Amino acid sequence: MYWESSTCPRCSHQIKPQNIIGKTMICSSCGWSDSVDWKKQKKKARLNSYIRYTAILLFVAGMGYFLNQYRVYGHDAVSLNAIKFQTLIGINDSHDDQALGEVCFKHNLIKCSEKALISASHKTELSAPSLVLLGRASYRLGNYQQSADAFARLDETPELLEGGLLEYGLSLEQLGQLEKSTQVLYRALSGNENNELVVESLVRVLSAQNKMTDAISVIGTYLFRFPAEEKKWKSRVDQLFAEAEKTEPLYNSSQIYLAGFNKKYHIPVEFPQISKTELFLISSKSEFMTLSTQFVKENGLKISRRLGRVKMNTSMNREIIGEKVILGQMRMGPWLLRNVQAVICKDCASVVGRSVLKTFKTEESKLSNTDLMALNIR
Repeated sequence: MYWESSTCPRCSHQIKPQNIIGKTMICSSCGWSDSVDWKKQKKKARLNSYIRYTAILLFVAGMGYFLNQYRVYGHDAVSLNAIKFQTLIGINDSHDDQALGEVCFKHNLIKCSEKALISASHKTELSAPSLVLLGRASYRLGNYQQSADAFARLDETPELLEGGLLEYGLSLEQLGQLEKSTQVLYRALSGNENNELVVESLVRVLSAQNKMTDAISVIGTYLFRFPAEEKKWKSRVDQLFAEAEKTEPLYNSSQIYLAGFNKKYHIPVEFPQISKTELFLISSKSEFMTLSTQFVKENGLKISRRLGRVKMNTSMNREIIGEKVILGQMRMGPWLLRNVQAVICKDCASVVGRSVLKTFKTEESKLSNTDLMALNIR
């Protein structure tokens, strides 16, 4: 309504400008009259207009902000902004903070997630999923001690096994706790056999401890499941082989751990006259070490003695006939072995069998779903 006109307070009839005389307005319907300060009325009308326009602008801006939030965060936009508002006016509780931490982490707002979860931890004991998120968020922000502390409170809970083990292991690595990091990353390997980052991280941590054979075993197990990745890993494997030769004196009396899948383990084997090292499968089901005829011919492998034809069962429970031989020497992992019995046969896999394993003390265990074989020479 414009300031030049008004509404009758008695009958609500509009008082038109022609019924306003000087400072007096008269209702033509009921006869009501009153005097008006037009300057104040004009200011009041303008103020009301400003308020209306400002409210409209704020509403449009708010809708634009919310629509943009909805475009980015989807249905989580409502809860995200509601909890932020509660936090702003100080009426949020620990459940709100944990919910905010979860939503923020989901949308890669890592600082927001960590801050909310730390706030919640000051008010109550965090749930297992929230501890996992706190550990992961803190790792990404470089707060390794806080990350490790959060994960350490979870131990063997399903939430930790399902997610967070990689960040836990990497946090421990950054803190210099390499042995503990190794154990955690072995557990991460069990749930993420096809996660190349877990393999890379575990190999790096083992290498930092001069456990080259252990590292090569991890790669061997990975390539056993995903042979198409062999080319990608070739240079890394060659590098580890070279480093293993340098660290041999450290390994002569050491115990090594081989990572396996479904009790299938791999170990590097090197023959003196061959310049390259091969990964061999370890199998207690195979009576002898086996080599394919093609491998022997291609590499010019020298045989010390030939003992004639023999029938045996392979690691795949397949009966074969091959030639039993004595190999002068070979290096398996960190150890140099002499006068090794082996069988050469057509299309045989490269396998270390019981004829070699009897030289070692072996002990198998399980870490989460990862098989481990401890190997030490008798």
